[in-house]
Amino acid sequence: MCSEALRRNVTQPGSPKVIQDDSYRAITLAEQWLLQSGIQERQTSLPMHGGVHAWYDLPKASFSFFYTEITGYAVTTLLYLYYLRSDPVYLERAKDAAEWLLTYAREPQTGVLRCRLHPTGWEQHACAFDNGMCLNGLVNVFRCTGEKRYLTAALELGVWLVDTMQAPNGSLLAKYDVSTKTPSSPGGKWSHMSGSFLLKVAIGLLNLGDASGDIRYTEAARALCEWGATLQEPDGRFQTSPLGDTFLHPHCYAAEGLLVAGTMLREPRWLQAATEAVAWISPYQRVTGGFPAFFEEGKFVPVESAEMTAQVLRLWLLLPHNERPALDAEAATYRIIADQVVDPQKEVRGGFVAGDAWFHREPHDHTGQHVNSWVSMFCLQALALAHEGGEIVSPFLLV
Repeated sequence: MCSEALRRNVTQPGSPKVIQDDSYRAITLAEQWLLQSGIQERQTSLPMHGGVHAWYDLPKASFSFFYTEITGYAVTTLLYLYYLRSDPVYLERAKDAAEWLLTYAREPQTGVLRCRLHPTGWEQHACAFDNGMCLNGLVNVFRCTGEKRYLTAALELGVWLVDTMQAPNGSLLAKYDVSTKTPSSPGGKWSHMSGSFLLKVAIGLLNLGDASGDIRYTEAARALCEWGATLQEPDGRFQTSPLGDTFLHPHCYAAEGLLVAGTMLREPRWLQAATEAVAWISPYQRVTGGFPAFFEEGKFVPVESAEMTAQVLRLWLLLPHNERPALDAEAATYRIIADQVVDPQKEVRGGFVAGDAWFHREPHDHTGQHVNSWVSMFCLQALALAHEGGEIVSPFLLV
């Protein structure tokens, strides 16, 4: 099935009830996709059982590599849905994902979680960000089940993040070579830098500190936020590249970390920083309802992806009502829904496609060809938050 033939979710804005109905249908489809598509490996005979693929590749008609970071996101997404629905299938799937992290992603000698599993084997590096997302998921499973082995595993990751990856100034190094046991920030791409996006790791550290009672992790999160907050420009923008440009996806990661940290630690400076990060992008909402994904050389680039719109919408919804900048939430909601696949094929129905933002300045353009796991999880949570009036059970359940 070629990507051009995919049926997307076409809706027309209407009354509040129509918006609620359209959102609920999209949420239901996305939940079904998470459970039924195969994006999470379900074959119990395979050692990959419970792991989550990065995307379903339409031209290749197959799922891509297993992605540790996204499996961590899946744990929290599924637990978020468990709290919303009280359906034990979500808890079961969250535990399957957590077991995959502990059984297959964990590097035996160091205990850290490796990044990606390809058919040829594991990439031999670990990422501070990926481990931070998994840390938060593991603590969330512990909170939900009371099983201490999840907390024990989370503490191992916490020790590694604080002792090996955190610098004296509070920043985190981005990468860790498993074979040489060497941390580094090689630079170049935003995710290879010791950059502001790593502020989102504060969520997992705070969750661990709160659940374990060990203030060490709370203080590590505080130091990370103190460092990361200095990377924000006066207009609210976070630089995410060596050239000083901004990619909206990691910009929102920084804001997400500060929003949760500000909420949990009652630190108004960080809540204000998160508000300013949303206020920086909100005036540039496009006629599509989405947001431009890149700010380069002083101007915005008109490329988008639904999960970045979802990230902005989530942040906006979680701000106090009187602090929310002007933003057309209805238009953003419908922009997200527009990238949901409604084609009947099981592997894609209900998932969301990665937009052209992901292929900006890349050698190959796969726009509309990847039904993407993290895109779908972020979109699902944004739609659910909007449907629930912006209420979330716990800030630690922010995916």
